[in-house]
Amino acid sequence: MDCEVGYLPVFILMTGAISVGLFLLLVRQKQFRNQLSHRLRQETLERESLASRLAMQQVLLEETADELHENVGQLLTVTQLVIYTIEEKIGDSSTTPDFKKAFDSLQTSIQAVRGVSNTLKKGRNPDLWEGLKKICDRIRQSGPFEVDLTRHGAVRPVSHRAEPILLQLVQELAKTVLERSAGTTLTIRLKYVLSSLYITLSDENYGFTLPAEPGRFSAAIQTINQKMALLGGRCLIASEEGKGTWVVIRLPTEFAETKTASAVP
Repeated sequence: MDCEVGYLPVFILMTGAISVGLFLLLVRQKQFRNQLSHRLRQETLERESLASRLAMQQVLLEETADELHENVGQLLTVTQLVIYTIEEKIGDSSTTPDFKKAFDSLQTSIQAVRGVSNTLKKGRNPDLWEGLKKICDRIRQSGPFEVDLTRHGAVRPVSHRAEPILLQLVQELAKTVLERSAGTTLTIRLKYVLSSLYITLSDENYGFTLPAEPGRFSAAIQTINQKMALLGGRCLIASEEGKGTWVVIRLPTEFAETKTASAVP
């Protein structure tokens, strides 16, 4: 009997300790669920904000298209008529080639304006591969730079909303890498793996020292990562002076079962 009485306080203490432990566990689980719920709400709000900004951007593009078509295009057409009238009044055959050159140049401009206007009205985003080739061409024209652009794997589409943002980010990153590393060669590689697209940028063993203190560069990288997160992707940057820079962008794509791969220079 005394033994049973002796065990009773111990049993009560153990039961109390278990109850307290379970209570604390439930409290922590609730806190974790609340934090997770808050994070999910925050991400939903950010995605909705991005969708809203993209919708506003599309409205601005359509307004720009109307402005190009209705005003700029019309002004160029009127200028063509003015040139034709001046040529008729002068009546000097020696000036005909010059007038024709100006007339043809205006005609080319009118067609380009109408093409841009139609593209903006239809809301067609630039093709990712073609957009990257244009970025590479601009880099080559801006200085003594060589750019090697390759594509590997079965091509699968990314979100149409993601394409223009992705092109802008690649252009910003390419500019930053070349400026900071002082390199003259940039390699851009696209690789499609399962349901992801990987874009890597490297500067051929030049590299630069990443700033330790927060600043404009860190803020820019943070902004890039925020944009990528909203698109469901991620961006990683590693660089060391004299050893090279590597930028890796991952973005989800539509899944395809095909395993064929090809490289396009």
